[in-house]
Amino acid sequence: MNKRLVRDAECIGNRDRVCKMRSFVIILFSALLGAAFQLNISKAAGPELIGGGSCQMMLRLNAFVAERTSYKTTLNCLRLLRATSSELRSLTAHNKQSHTGEPLAMYVPSSGEIMLSLEIDLSNPLGRSYLVHELVHAQQVANGVHLSAPCPGWLEGEAYRIQSEYLHLQGAADEAFQIEILGLLQGACANAYHPELILR
Repeated sequence: MNKRLVRDAECIGNRDRVCKMRSFVIILFSALLGAAFQLNISKAAGPELIGGGSCQMMLRLNAFVAERTSYKTTLNCLRLLRATSSELRSLTAHNKQSHTGEPLAMYVPSSGEIMLSLEIDLSNPLGRSYLVHELVHAQQVANGVHLSAPCPGWLEGEAYRIQSEYLHLQGAADEAFQIEILGLLQGACANAYHPELILR
């Protein structure tokens, strides 16, 4: 039998000061280990909000989107995940979404998750504006707007418009202007100007 186990067993009920300290250390270590394990379980079970943010930040941004769009706020905190550029490109292609350049963020309706590029920093207004953009898409889906939109570009145009408004309110005028231009470029519906393009 292990000598240490024998020594620990002898400490049970023993009033020796060394034995008491050893028992106390063992109990304290076990409690700390158990608490750390419980903390990891609770973190894994809840929404995985990244970038030093919190669920409260997402709720505030969601309220901003609802106020600007008049959509009913039906969403709680969505799960946020980091994604590499190749993962975002793959998801964009799989979901048949058109993006100019590298996609930086994406709402995935099937899982209710928002994927954010590793480049996005949620501690600054520009980074948070990408979250606003994806929350617009989440609200569009939650409210069924995507089913009656004249074209996918219309949905993108609205998301860029709300993103630009958010940046204006945050004092980021240059970034807001660039996002507004992107919205104009991607927000047009070809069918409205070229009825012959409508597939019958």
